[in-house]
Amino acid sequence: MVLVHREINKARPKGLVIGVAVVAVILVVLFIPMIPGQEAYNETEPFSRRATFEVASATFTQGYRPGAVGIGNSTVTVKNTDSYGGIFSVTHFCSDVYGLRNKTTEAYIEAGETQAFMAEFDTPPFPSVAIGDHSVAEPNVIDQRVGTKTRTVYKSTIDLILNSLQPKGKSVENGLTPIEALGKRLFFDPNLSTPPGQSCASCHAPETGFTGPESDINAHGAVYPGAVASRFGNRHAPIVAYAVDSPMLYYNETKGQWIGGMFFDGRAAGWTIGDPLADQAQWPLVIPFEMNNPLPEDVVQKIRISDHAGLFEEVWGKGSLSDVGGAYDGIGRAIAAYERSTEVSSYTSKYDSYLAGESKLTESEALGLALLQGKAKCNSCHLSQPGTSGKPPLFTDFTYWNLGVLGTQKILSINFQANGTLMAKTSQTTDLETS
Repeated sequence: MVLVHREINKARPKGLVIGVAVVAVILVVLFIPMIPGQEAYNETEPFSRRATFEVASATFTQGYRPGAVGIGNSTVTVKNTDSYGGIFSVTHFCSDVYGLRNKTTEAYIEAGETQAFMAEFDTPPFPSVAIGDHSVAEPNVIDQRVGTKTRTVYKSTIDLILNSLQPKGKSVENGLTPIEALGKRLFFDPNLSTPPGQSCASCHAPETGFTGPESDINAHGAVYPGAVASRFGNRHAPIVAYAVDSPMLYYNETKGQWIGGMFFDGRAAGWTIGDPLADQAQWPLVIPFEMNNPLPEDVVQKIRISDHAGLFEEVWGKGSLSDVGGAYDGIGRAIAAYERSTEVSSYTSKYDSYLAGESKLTESEALGLALLQGKAKCNSCHLSQPGTSGKPPLFTDFTYWNLGVLGTQKILSINFQANGTLMAKTSQTTDLETS
């Protein structure tokens, strides 16, 4: 009996080890990600492409000036069939006994519009014959596309079981794509200012249509304090919703106007990053009287140590936060993607519903629309009809006008004098800065 008892005791540690090993294997199989699989996801991203166009007509006529000098006239009419405007270039060629010569003409063509390009050549006198030809160079345009991509992911058995129990087709962030979700996180993060406390949403709040949320400030000059409470912006916070279609800033020689860009003065031209909206998103982060970060590197460092770092590298690639310039562009592009999402630019106003034939305007609304489109001529700049491609109207033609309003310093002075409540809150010297 004693011998048997000893044998049983000897067997217990061995059985315990086996049991622990079995449990460990089960836990590893269930919880350690080691099952590879392909995952599909949608991503919205800006991309550059060539604009579409057609040559409506092309003629080359030969005539003569006084003094028996010949003249060749080349006329090429180009129609922009794209949904974006851009600068088109036409090179005119003339071949005669003088040789092959060329002249280049350029012009901005709005989406859906037609432009005639003309050039004149000196040609030999009659009976020499000149032959004309042409080539058209279309511009690059920055478009948005949603593409389906795949990536290899490793999941545990328990992940696969839990995923199979979840309803399909829903994103963890209300249907946003990864780049839009990243932009949303950055947009609402108050830790991206110096000192922490101010996010993009502080001045562009969703509850007030993504513009300034403080009624007291809006009533008295409408300039908002920055992350440093004694520093004020020099213009009212514009709405960021529906700011999706502004082209890169350019000068239209035909109209004699600057068109495109972002901000009230167009300084976010989009020339360096290729997207005015992404360009605009970068500015407030480093402006002293807004979010007050000294340098882009400071903003990138804050994201490196934040909860957004993983999603940032998921969107822009592993190690993307190591390159400050590329990462800062990624910040601007992500915020722009969120602002372009249907969560921000939803086109669900009553006017959108009216254009779709789903609702009717009240009598006073109908009179106001008639005034806007008629006698008041507001519609000359604030376009109220869908574009040629069917896009909903944005009530802007992206141009700039001097309306004769008070200068920035005068507006700030009025704001500080009138808004005693705000001054009492800060009770510090205000830095007056202009852009």
